Amino acid sequence: LPAAGCEAVSPGSGDWRAGDDTDPAGDFRLGDTVCYLLTVDFPDQVDTRNATVTDVLPEGIAYAGSAASGTSPVVGTPTIDDRSLVWEIGTPGTGTADRIVPAGATLHLYVRGTVTPDAVGAVVDKPENLMKYRQENVAGDVFFLRDQAATEIVPPALSILKGVRDVDGETGRAATSQAAGDGAAFEALMTTHITNSGMVYARALKVA
Repeated sequence: LPAAGCEAVSPGSGDWRAGDDTDPAGDFRLGDTVCYLLTVDFPDQVDTRNATVTDVLPEGIAYAGSAASGTSPVVGTPTIDDRSLVWEIGTPGTGTADRIVPAGATLHLYVRGTVTPDAVGAVVDKPENLMKYRQENVAGDVFFLRDQAATEIVPPALSILKGVRDVDGETGRAATSQAAGDGAAFEALMTTHITNSGMVYARALKVA
């Protein structure tokens, strides 16, 4: 990311990726900042009433802030409920309590998130960032749109090595040296080494 953060990358920049399920944006690691760009192109011919944008962050991506571009319509402070963020868009119109977005406006909303340990190796039903858009017409009918973007979190790089540490307390004797076929009992101490050579934590490991 540039020093100025997500907002320094213009909406038309080639640095943004669509984040399709078949080609997720990444690779992100623990502690990285993930930037999402939410865009709404409002109708050219008519004003829009009571527009609302909701963004649901993926599991393990903690909300770290947001900002609208300088050319966007008025954007309220987000209401935050766990991983769900809701912004009300527009200003009250003359003689009405409805919020109005002028015809032809475009919203660019930058949302920043931080990768937390919960994201590493997580298997969830909805791993994508989900954006929902809602508006009303003059009759009060409600219309919805939605889109999503997938991100890839780099998993830990694990390896496992199992071996015999000693036989009857002697580290230089192999287990096969005691297997004389006479039925005599011996004690072999086994060791298991698990190594994480990656750049992220490994969580909830089990060895059987």
